[in-house]
Amino acid sequence: MRWILACIACVFLALCWESKCGAGRPGELALDPTAAAAAPSEDPLTLLESAKTSPRARVPAAEVAVGEEPAAEDLVAILRRIALSYSAQDSVALGAALEALLREPARCEEALALLAGGALQEDEVARAGCVLGLGAAVSCYSSAGCTVAVDGHAFTVHVLEALAAVAAPEQQDLAQQLIEARAGERFVLDLSFLGKILELRGLHPEQAELYSSLLVHMAENLADGRGLEEFRALFLTEGQDPTAVKLSLSALLRTDAASWLPLAENLFADSRGNAALRSAIAYAIATSAPVDLAALSLARLANSSMYNEFTLLGMREGGAEALAERYSDLVSAGGNPLARKMIVSGLQGEGEPVLLGIARTDPDVSVRSQALLTSSLGRASGTELLNELESMHGLRTDSAQGIPTRNAVLVAGNVLINSGNGERERAKTFLMRIAEDSSESDADRLAAVHTLLPWVPAGSFDGWVIGGQSVK
Repeated sequence: MRWILACIACVFLALCWESKCGAGRPGELALDPTAAAAAPSEDPLTLLESAKTSPRARVPAAEVAVGEEPAAEDLVAILRRIALSYSAQDSVALGAALEALLREPARCEEALALLAGGALQEDEVARAGCVLGLGAAVSCYSSAGCTVAVDGHAFTVHVLEALAAVAAPEQQDLAQQLIEARAGERFVLDLSFLGKILELRGLHPEQAELYSSLLVHMAENLADGRGLEEFRALFLTEGQDPTAVKLSLSALLRTDAASWLPLAENLFADSRGNAALRSAIAYAIATSAPVDLAALSLARLANSSMYNEFTLLGMREGGAEALAERYSDLVSAGGNPLARKMIVSGLQGEGEPVLLGIARTDPDVSVRSQALLTSSLGRASGTELLNELESMHGLRTDSAQGIPTRNAVLVAGNVLINSGNGERERAKTFLMRIAEDSSESDADRLAAVHTLLPWVPAGSFDGWVIGGQSVK
């Protein structure tokens, strides 16, 4: 929905001293991901076009055509006009409707009360327009150049206080508006709102995760001593809330990783059976601790569900180097093959020669397989990878040098998806040999067939029987 920037900018031109106040925008509703991914600097007409497929933006066709201007005092009509003009991608009408709402803060307060009180329950169009309007109001009223007589901070507090009473799905939409709301170059929800959000989080324990999510941007760049104390308390007192742990631990690791990593690892160890909490801890470590310390910590905590965290660390500046160094230390000591495997999964930025070197030399079959998988994931594979794949599959009965057929099929499947015609044809031939080989297990033969199906002519396996069953 980033195209709405142009509309809000027009409103801000009228309501603010400087046009740069229009750089703020409401947060994104649950809309088409293509529109959300567009850069703010793109032509608004292009962004308008990209928003057309949004299911949440659509309203019944009979209502899309924006009719006559409603009377100024008709608040619900204004809210409907915001939603309808947004759905019609009419930036001029949307700007006018937003201006009609934002010029009078009392109307925004009334709109908030209607949304939170359920008065708009039977009017989906008005609810959508209300969320859009409130997001725009938070951005506009928080701008330093806004000339409307309103306390922007107090208005945002009112929205935060009412959030718990808003029904789904508008509650999530409004929360996202608050998270993404900007006043110029800064996010509106800065550390000045930390205490209030934590207070509301305590008042509404059933909505704790929702309120925790509002802390995301203030946890990203924490330099305030008071704020750091608040995040320290949040981590220590809310150790079972994954969202609170992820955000607070991220903030703490950015400022003092050496002190907080041991506590994070202890909490991870104590959280057996709580996959969400373990994922939150690992995510915070992977994204926020210095890369060398993060590599050491993730290697200690490694389990087979942490592919995402190792990948995130490998994508950070210096992360791949830190992971590679940790891998070298582990393989030299002959220790922890699971950690080695997970480290290799995070080395997607390394070149094929590095990963093939690991595949040729690591003594553990799972690590060798992972090296080939990582190398073939998301990029074209070269002749050397296929040579290594065929050679290692040929040694599949040798646990010190080969890889099992099931893993070889996965690697070949990646080659089919990511590589050019020559490599793809070679991978197809390799998979067909497995499918035809009665010495292979039925499960592996069927996996090869299913991997090949999208890449071979229809009917290629007509009449085939594997494991007593016809291949379809």
